[in-house]
Amino acid sequence: MRALYLKISAFGPYRNTVEIDFAQFGTSGLYLVTGDTGAGKTTIFDAICFALYGEPSGDMRKPDMLRSKYVEDKEKTQVEFRFELKRKIYTVSRVIKGGKTGGKDAVLTCPDGTVISKSSDVNRSIEELLGINREQFTKIAMVAQGEFLKFLVAKSDDKKLIFRTLFQTENFDKLRNVIDEKTKKAKSEQDTKEKEIQFQLESVSIDPADALYAQEWMDLRGKTLEYEEAYAYLQQYIAYQEETEKTLNTQREEHNAYFQTQKDRLTLAKQQGLLIGRREGAQTRFLQKKVEEEQAKSVLSKAKAKEAEGKALQQQATGIQAMLPQYAQLEQVQTQLHSEEVEQKQKQIRFEQINALWRSSQASIADAEKKLEMLQGAGEMLARLEAEQKEVEKEGKDLSALLENIKSYYKYEVQCNAYRLQRDEKNSLYNQALQQHAKLRNLYINASAGRLAKELKEGEPCMVCGSTVHPHKASVDVKIPDTAELDDAERLEKTAKEAYDEIKSQHQQCEGGLQALGNQIKQQAVHLLKMERAEDIRQIQSAVQDAVADKKQKWQNITNAIRNEKSNLEAFQKLNKQKKEWEQQELQQRKTVADLEKDLARLQESIKGKKENSEKLIAQLPFATRALAESKMTALQAQSEQLQKNIENAVQAMQRIQTEISALDSEIRTLSAQIQEVERIDILALQNDIDALERKGKVLESKQQNLYAGLNGNRRCARNLSVQLDEHKKLSAYYANINTLNKTLSGGLGGKEKLDLETFVQISYFDTILKKANRHLQKMTNGQYELQRRVDTDSKQGKIGLDLDVMDYYNSSRRDVKTLSGGESFKASLSLAFGLSEVVQSYAGGIELGTLFIDEGFGTLDEESLKSAMEALLGISTNNRIVGIISHVAELKQRIDKQVIVRKDRFGNRTIETKADCL
Repeated sequence: MRALYLKISAFGPYRNTVEIDFAQFGTSGLYLVTGDTGAGKTTIFDAICFALYGEPSGDMRKPDMLRSKYVEDKEKTQVEFRFELKRKIYTVSRVIKGGKTGGKDAVLTCPDGTVISKSSDVNRSIEELLGINREQFTKIAMVAQGEFLKFLVAKSDDKKLIFRTLFQTENFDKLRNVIDEKTKKAKSEQDTKEKEIQFQLESVSIDPADALYAQEWMDLRGKTLEYEEAYAYLQQYIAYQEETEKTLNTQREEHNAYFQTQKDRLTLAKQQGLLIGRREGAQTRFLQKKVEEEQAKSVLSKAKAKEAEGKALQQQATGIQAMLPQYAQLEQVQTQLHSEEVEQKQKQIRFEQINALWRSSQASIADAEKKLEMLQGAGEMLARLEAEQKEVEKEGKDLSALLENIKSYYKYEVQCNAYRLQRDEKNSLYNQALQQHAKLRNLYINASAGRLAKELKEGEPCMVCGSTVHPHKASVDVKIPDTAELDDAERLEKTAKEAYDEIKSQHQQCEGGLQALGNQIKQQAVHLLKMERAEDIRQIQSAVQDAVADKKQKWQNITNAIRNEKSNLEAFQKLNKQKKEWEQQELQQRKTVADLEKDLARLQESIKGKKENSEKLIAQLPFATRALAESKMTALQAQSEQLQKNIENAVQAMQRIQTEISALDSEIRTLSAQIQEVERIDILALQNDIDALERKGKVLESKQQNLYAGLNGNRRCARNLSVQLDEHKKLSAYYANINTLNKTLSGGLGGKEKLDLETFVQISYFDTILKKANRHLQKMTNGQYELQRRVDTDSKQGKIGLDLDVMDYYNSSRRDVKTLSGGESFKASLSLAFGLSEVVQSYAGGIELGTLFIDEGFGTLDEESLKSAMEALLGISTNNRIVGIISHVAELKQRIDKQVIVRKDRFGNRTIETKADCL
């Protein structure tokens, strides 16, 4: 960018309109902005920065503070700035309106006549044209008064913030943060897996009886992360358990065989003892029966003595039988009473059951009403979520369409580059044809003059000028082109021109399409991504891709929410239906409870009457009930019959005992014949042995079951551990790699410099800046000073930053840059400004800044230093770069011919005068 023209009105200290024609200063060299202190020199550069970005060059003044305090509210503050960029002329103007309703307007006029009039659009277009924002512009195009001295002595952290803005290094810090988060996640996953492994190890069952194994297992458990060793030991213990299981199986088989043998011996012993026991029992019963025979004789004699008593009892029973009809009537009343009492109890139970169900139904209905109230808005929420899902789908489609436009943009970009190369080639051919045609035409014209000169004679007037004196006649070139050659050259020029115009038109159309598509993409980005300002297409692409991923995640979240709301809606509908059923049940139960209450009242009254009737009948009879009467009658009859039967029984008993005595005598003789003399077995001792064997068998069975359960559990743990240990190895390897990368990016590697990635990148930039800055500083100081970045190698932390030292080669000493004198600090800061400007331009995509403004204190320099500084400034003002210097130093006025002179009078009026050696 090269400044051409500036016009300011009611701006800062400038009450009236002033104009500066920068174009007269040419495209390279130096010009001086000079004038009295406070005249408004720096305001000129504030006006340029305000025209471009809507803000002044420094951070101390705001746009609203730039309005002149000398003008009335109705007057406007206006700045108009014209500049050249890539051989094209642009004009930008900004206005601050006066009064309480004052606003701001901005207009950018492009070379093709396009006018951009919105402030935000103008700001965005200026940044796209120049390739830098205001912050970068003020750092690389304007060296503000004292700013680089501050930068020179600024702390390392302050420089980092500046470099982060200039070189956009925050992405490196973001990368470090991403890797740090991944490292934490990997560590968390590794810890989780170790907890799972630890859980499996804690689930291993070691029999306390295996003391050696149990102790060694506890020792292994105490070691940190010895998982593989523990797994191998578990496999060893499982093998030991399997061998133990085999041993137990053998022991149990042998025990069962011996146990069965002992049981068979017991059975045989019992069979032998049974015959002896039966004979002894028969002998005992024989003796008992002999005693019973004597007793039976006595009983028979007593029974015959009570035969008359039996007949009297029979007469009493007959009298009771005559009263039984009266007892039938009483029984009927009592039966009805009992029936009604039973019915009363049943209805009471039924009443309590139905009443409980009724209350339960009421509670269920109340609970359902609360739940229905909670689910009341499920349908509305579902509708809102479905609408939101459609909106997210639409936004996702719009973002996908934007990605397609970005792909088309890249295709356009490639095509435009191809057209540009063809255009340059056609332009070169056209220039060659143009030069050839011009050359031949000049030869032809010169030759025509030579032919006319041959005809001139002294004293005769010339046909062209009329002079009669011809001191210098034109000569005739021996190589004169003819008209055919001129026509061919003209035709070639025309053809080349047409080819060039055609490809130029195609290139312009392509560039226009590319710019239009780019503007469309940026507008879409601002609209879809809610970006305040969209600049770089690739950054937009990255943002769109992130937004697409975000929309996908949001769509999934909404889908999950819809699923939940559908579930809530189904639950609402189901519960509402169930509530209606409960309400019908409750209504029926309420009716049933009322009916049961009436029935219970009726039964209560009926039971009362029947109890009174029953009590009257009972008072008239000797027995309370027919059953008692019949019982008494039956008892009397039974006593009578019993006395008679006693006689019969006594006779029969006598006969039966005598028969049994005869049978027992025969059985004793038979058993005595069957019993053989055999060895007697101690059945009690044998039974005790069998009981002990049975207990031992249960112990073996319990051991076998416990071993089986522990073995199966350990096998399951071993299988799980095998899988988890493989996963742990993978997670550990991944964590080791990502942790090393994280430490590398964060500067945390042991034995290495404590340098994070962003600082490393910034140091790379800074070293490049210092390299370029030192070329200027060594010129200005005749090789005495060199700026060097400080590295604290003696620190245990190995801290590396952006602090500066200065190397003094005159006395071979290195010291803090803050120790420089005022003039030396100015040289150092000026050199640093030059270096920063060059580096930022080179890293900003090859931006073109043909103008550099310097507002620095040259008054601190002595004669020799001023000369060196001037030489350095002249060195950077070549190659189509012009440098403007603000200063009132007299020596600069004598050294620099091109000047902008700012004057003010005692009334506060400012005027500007320009002068240039080219005028």
